[in-house]
Amino acid sequence: MGIELQPGPLHYVSWLFAVPVGWFVYGAFRPGKESRYVLTLGGVRWNEADFCRGWEIDGRTGSGKTASGVVPILHALKRNRPGMGILALDTKGDLSEPIEAVADDLGCRADLRQLEVRPDNAPPGWKPPYTLNFLGDPSLPASTYAKLLVDVATAAGQKGGQTFFKNAAQVAIQNGMSLLAALDVPVTIENCYRLVMDMAELEARIGELEKMPGPLRDPLLDYFREFKAQPKEQLGGVRSTVFNYLQPYTVSDIAEVFCPTEPTFDLAEIDLGRLVSVKIPQKYQTEKRYVSLMLKALYYLHALRRYDLSGGERARKNLIVGVFDEAQESVLLSEDGISDYNVVDKIRGARATAIFSTQSPTSYIPPMGGRDKADVFRLNLGNKIHFTAADKDASEMIAESIGKRTIKKRTWSSGSGKRSVSWTDEDQYLIKPHVLRRLPKHVAIIKHCEQRYRWVRLPPSPFTKPKVADVSRN
Repeated sequence: MGIELQPGPLHYVSWLFAVPVGWFVYGAFRPGKESRYVLTLGGVRWNEADFCRGWEIDGRTGSGKTASGVVPILHALKRNRPGMGILALDTKGDLSEPIEAVADDLGCRADLRQLEVRPDNAPPGWKPPYTLNFLGDPSLPASTYAKLLVDVATAAGQKGGQTFFKNAAQVAIQNGMSLLAALDVPVTIENCYRLVMDMAELEARIGELEKMPGPLRDPLLDYFREFKAQPKEQLGGVRSTVFNYLQPYTVSDIAEVFCPTEPTFDLAEIDLGRLVSVKIPQKYQTEKRYVSLMLKALYYLHALRRYDLSGGERARKNLIVGVFDEAQESVLLSEDGISDYNVVDKIRGARATAIFSTQSPTSYIPPMGGRDKADVFRLNLGNKIHFTAADKDASEMIAESIGKRTIKKRTWSSGSGKRSVSWTDEDQYLIKPHVLRRLPKHVAIIKHCEQRYRWVRLPPSPFTKPKVADVSRN
C-alpha cells in the first residue's frame, strides 16, 4: 500500500513558512527599527549589554583618543540610539564643540544642554544658556546631598583635617539645607554657605523658624542653638571646614550657573536624550574640578536610582552615558559613599555606563590611593581602546592587562663531546610594551569585553578640529 501526498496540507505548510518569513522581513526593514548594535568601531560591534560594561580609553597626548575614539563613539551612539542621553565632562572644554557638531549632523540640536560659565569676552547682558541647581531635587534628602558635597571636597583635595570637624561640617550643611527648606527658601549651595558662614543671617533665619509651627521646627532649633553655643575655637573649626567644602561653588560666575534659585535645566533630563556638556573658563581651575566631581556624583546617583524602579520601568528607560575626559582629574573615592571603582560595575544593569579617557592608566593610581584600587577600577571597565602608550610604565601596565602566552623556548648545551637540546616554558606578552609605545597616531588596540584584542586604524572624526601641532606638520 503506497502513501499519497495530498496538496491540501502542503498548502498549509507553505503558509507556516511564509508568515514568519514575512514578519522577519518586515521586522528587519521596517522604518525606524533600532539596530541590534549600539556601536560599530574599527570593525568591532557592541550590543547594548556589552557596551554598558564600561570603557577605558588611553593614549599619550595627540594619539587620537578624542578625535578617533571618544567623538566617533558618541556620534555612533546618538545615531543608533537617538533617545540616548550623554553627560560629557572634560577639563579643557574640548568636547563642547564636537558635541555641537554631532548634534547638527544628526539633526538633534534641540537636545543640547551646555552649562556654560560666563566667558572672559562675554558681551554686556550675557546670560548663561542653561542653569542647574546642584541641590534642586527635593526627592533627595539633605543628608544625601551633604554627604555628596563632603565626598566631592575630599576627592578635590580636602583630605586633611580632623574627622570631628569633617563630620560636624557635614551635619551643619545637612541642617542648613533643612532649615532653608523649612522656611521655603530656595535650597542652593550658595544659600547654605551664607547661612552657616554669616552669623547674622543665621540668627535671622532662626528667628523666622521660631515663629513657625510644625514638627520639623524643634529638632532644627535644638541643633542650631547647640551649634551657636559651641566653644569659639570649635565653632570656628566647623565653620572653616564648611567654608572649604562649599566656597568653590559660591564664586559669582560659578554660582550664576550652578546655584540659581530658578534653574532652567535638571540633570534628570538626561533621561529625555539630552546632550549635556560643561564649559568653564580656565581661570577657574579649582572651581571646575568641584563642578565636574559634583556632576559626576549626581550622574552616578541618578543611574543607581533606576534600581528603585520595577524591572519593566527600568527596561523602558533610555541608555545614558557619562563621558569623562582626563578622567584622572575627577576621580571619586569614598569608602562609605560613591566611588568610581565601586559604582561603574553596578550601573550597567540600569542601562547606564561610563567612558573614561586618560593619557596613562598609571594616572589613576595616586587619586585612588594605590595600585590595588586602580586595578579593581580598570578591571570593571570591560571595553578597552589603547592608543599610543604614554611611557614605559603605561606600556607595561597595558601589556600586563592584555595578557601573556606561554611559548616553548629551545636551548642548546654541550659537554663531554655531546650536544643536547632542552625545551622550557616561557611567558611572553601578547603585545610587547615597546610595540604599544610605537603605535602610529590614530592606530589603536581595541578590546571588546567578550572578544579578542584587535589592531585597528580609527580615522579621526570630521567633528573635531585638528590640533595646531597637527596642522603645522601638514
